[in-house]
Amino acid sequence: MPLDTGAICNSFNVEIVYLENGAEVEAVRPQWQELERHGISTVFQSEAWLLPWCRLISPKIRAGVIFITVRDGSGRVTMFLPLCLRRSHGLSIVEFADGGLADYAAPLMAKELAADDFQQIWETILGRLPKTDLIRFEKLPGHVAGYTNPITLLPWVHKMDNFAAWGVSLPSCRGDYDKTVRSRDKKEIRRKRKNLIEALGDISLIHGNTGSEKRHIFDTLRSHRRARFGKLNRFDILNDPDYLQFYEEQVMGSGVAVVSALKAGDKLIATMLGVYYQNAYLLLMHSFDSGVESLSPGIVAIDEMTSYLIGKGTTYFDFTIGSESYKKQFGVNKSSIYTGTLARSLKGMLYLSAYRFTYAVYQKLKRFKPYLAFRKTR
Repeated sequence: MPLDTGAICNSFNVEIVYLENGAEVEAVRPQWQELERHGISTVFQSEAWLLPWCRLISPKIRAGVIFITVRDGSGRVTMFLPLCLRRSHGLSIVEFADGGLADYAAPLMAKELAADDFQQIWETILGRLPKTDLIRFEKLPGHVAGYTNPITLLPWVHKMDNFAAWGVSLPSCRGDYDKTVRSRDKKEIRRKRKNLIEALGDISLIHGNTGSEKRHIFDTLRSHRRARFGKLNRFDILNDPDYLQFYEEQVMGSGVAVVSALKAGDKLIATMLGVYYQNAYLLLMHSFDSGVESLSPGIVAIDEMTSYLIGKGTTYFDFTIGSESYKKQFGVNKSSIYTGTLARSLKGMLYLSAYRFTYAVYQKLKRFKPYLAFRKTR
């Protein structure tokens, strides 16, 4: 239902719609599709990603979806912002539609929109959003397709110190790419490939093109993760039925996910799930057969994927968020990730103050030698 249909901000008009059921999304799809076709966006705010999210994940996390449309003076759509409203730890929070599934958060924008205009637009949006305790924006890339993510310019948003995204621009030939990789990393990957082939025989990278191929690779990915995460005592999101259904629809249905695998003989020894979006490949999940972990099949699979992407004409290999050490073997560059929380009530201010105090104490404890020694005994 509309929350506001005519809020004027200088030469911009702001419309806010709160999604109460799946059918209501039809009211905002024209402007959503317009910006996705001709503007700047990430895959995690695309229709293909968020429509299943609204149906499957939003009810699970008890979130209502808020769609914000910004038009210029001529009525042309210049921004589309998919947010959600949910409760957590007794607090009402406005955030991006995520629920643990999005690696990046940014509005869909027209290329002509000036980032400097966003502060005024945001003040209008802020005055007409539902009353909440917090607004919390996480996993904000500094740039999307070379354009500034305007949310990162808000005064309460800041760059994260120990969290980033990684990726590498891909040239037109493998030889040029190899020049960007450190010599010791190239040598190590060649060694791992040689050892893998000597132990298991010829290898090949395959892709899920048919339904049966997709199912086989996806089920093997689940099996690899189940064994590995169980061994590490880590939570696996694919063990949750709702999240599993979301990823199955992304892979098997009309979603944007693709699956690939490194094959040795008749066996899939490493698996990958990613998306192609705006001529970039984003690696979202990957795993491997723990029985051959010592042979580094995951590293060899990523190296094979790099060659495949270059041959396909893909211009960017996005390893997305997280600073896992394996990424640095592939000539990647670091991209800053931003976050910010704005308190909008007394309860929100008390929570935010307590969180910041606790975090500051934790940061000091991490550098306190007796505490480090204590942690090692746990």
